[in-house]
Amino acid sequence: MRRTATALALAALLLPGAAAAQGGAGMFGGSKPPLFREQELDRRFKFSKVNKLLQGGQVEGLPCLQLTGALFVALAEIGPYLHKKDEKFFLDPALGQSFAMQMDSQRFPGSVYLLAMVRRILIDGKMPREWLITAGRVNQTVQIIDMAKLQYLADGVRHIDSAFFSYELLRQRQAQEVGAATSAAAGTAGLSFRDTYLDRQVTWAGLQLVDVGPERKAPIKGRKGGPALMLEQGGIVAHLKWTEPAPANDFFGPDPNVKMPKMAGVPQSLFAPAKRATATITARLLDSQFADIYAMPRGSRVMVKGRLFEMNNDLSQIVIRDAVLFQDRDWSQGAILADPGTMLMCPAAVNDVTGSAGVYQPGGFGQHSPR
Repeated sequence: MRRTATALALAALLLPGAAAAQGGAGMFGGSKPPLFREQELDRRFKFSKVNKLLQGGQVEGLPCLQLTGALFVALAEIGPYLHKKDEKFFLDPALGQSFAMQMDSQRFPGSVYLLAMVRRILIDGKMPREWLITAGRVNQTVQIIDMAKLQYLADGVRHIDSAFFSYELLRQRQAQEVGAATSAAAGTAGLSFRDTYLDRQVTWAGLQLVDVGPERKAPIKGRKGGPALMLEQGGIVAHLKWTEPAPANDFFGPDPNVKMPKMAGVPQSLFAPAKRATATITARLLDSQFADIYAMPRGSRVMVKGRLFEMNNDLSQIVIRDAVLFQDRDWSQGAILADPGTMLMCPAAVNDVTGSAGVYQPGGFGQHSPR
């Protein structure tokens, strides 16, 4: 129990969409990301046994495959959320909890090594190519590493504005900043909202892939007589769908199409799922993609990273430019990354970075409640 508490205190983990309390310009940092300079932890990690495994690529035996595989799985999921706002990094809370439970112990603080790996990338501006080669070899066995996200990191870090800035948060801020504006402020509230949130680099997850193909020539019509959103011609676009999450007490579960049979004398509304909001997100894709977008089936869960270019008044139509798509795995049920007893048999599973007194290090995992 003490080990778990220590691990979670070190790597308190977050889903970026959960930061509803943050809003407005205070959600974003400066125009440039924080500058990471090499510190004691970074120097120790450079000469650690784990880094020698990552650099050398000679990962042999199940224990070391589990150790390196778990580190690469978590690193890949952190990559698209590296942001300019501050020095913190963010990871899905369910995945983070699984990682801490399986990888952290007094003998081997896996979360510290993961932190050191992220810091190494931010200091150098990209992930070492040797790590990518090693990850490819390890993934032949573990088969759960998102290699597209690691390839993205190896090509160079491109920060988003804020890992807190999700589509859900955009809707919340519109309700507070525009929907709740007084009549006197109504004329400027919408313009101020657009100035604050448009032209931001975003990573939005939990989306459904509707289709991928050539860019449509007709403008996207706005709802309820609103203005149409014009798109430039040419290129490939991904049509994505966002659906409002089901309430926690929703009897019908995640499928909004499920309906109970009618019962005499009972209003049908009592046996129908709550109506949930939806939005269409049109992502104009970069020519160079890291994932095989044509292998993604319709209906698959995806993540989009790009520049928020346009939105209509009710946020039901969104346009994102310079976009890349990734698969977005659902980690809500946790993950089996490593067996602690087996993983600790790896010769590299020793603490050779913090020492007995520990090392204070600026930058670390963001802290926030799961959604």
